[in-house]
Parts: sequence; C-alpha cells; structure tokens
Amino acid sequence: MRAIICLFAITLFTAESCNNEKVSDQGQGEPIILFKATSMNWTAGIKGGGSGREYTFTVVVASDVPVSINAVSINDIDQQFVLIKQGASVSNEELIIAQGDTLDIRVSISGEELEKEFERAIISYALNDKASGLRIDQIEQLEPQNRP
Repeated sequence: MRAIICLFAITLFTAESCNNEKVSDQGQGEPIILFKATSMNWTAGIKGGGSGREYTFTVVVASDVPVSINAVSINDIDQQFVLIKQGASVSNEELIIAQGDTLDIRVSISGEELEKEFERAIISYALNDKASGLRIDQIEQLEPQNRP
C-alpha cells in the first residue's frame, strides 16, 4: 500500500513539474512578454490608394536590464516596424525602454505579402548585447477597416 501511495505521489509531483515548465515556455521569466498580437486588413479610401494589413504586437518589458528591439519578421520576411511606448506621443526621438513599459510594435505590409496567411512572427531583441527572439505563432484577426 505504501508503495502505491509513493508511486502516486511521485507521479503527481512529476506531472506538476511538467505543467510548470509549460507555463515557463509561455513567457514567464522572459525579458519581453507578449500581451497581445493582432492583425487587421485595411483599404484606402481613395481610388488607387491600395490596401494592406496592419500587425500590432503589444509586449511588456519584464527585464530590469536594458532591452532593445532590433527586428521584426513575419513569415520569415524582415519587416520595417514602428515602436511606440503606450501612453507616450509618437516621435522621431530615440525610445528609451525600461522595465514595466508596455510597447506596441506596428508593422504595415501591402502587395504580394498579403496573399500568404500568417504563420509566425519573430521579434528580435538584445539583452546585454545578447541576441534573442520572441516567437509568435497565433494572432487575433480584427475586423477589416476602410481608411479615409
């Protein structure tokens, strides 16, 4: 009977340890944590104005060590991006990122790249000059928007 109880306790402990690892893989302990990822198709309101897709990745900086966002790729294609600190005005000045900041990383694409469905995005960043990345495999699709 004791052997069965010990075996049950070991099995329960092992299962709990695996669950903790899974949570860790989802961002706990990481210097940058994904809060939300969205995409929205848009169409220009003027003839010949085109159309595209806007991606917004909202991340929270959890590290007390300086972090820099270096690149964003969507479906393995590097994209130009705009980095905006929530609550701050948009400007051309260098953005100083600190622990606790919530950042919006925005990417707008058009043309042939729109034909391919979202598969993944990678936000590349550096922490103490050590390169790393945040992989995003799921994104929330927002309602399309017509722009003026």
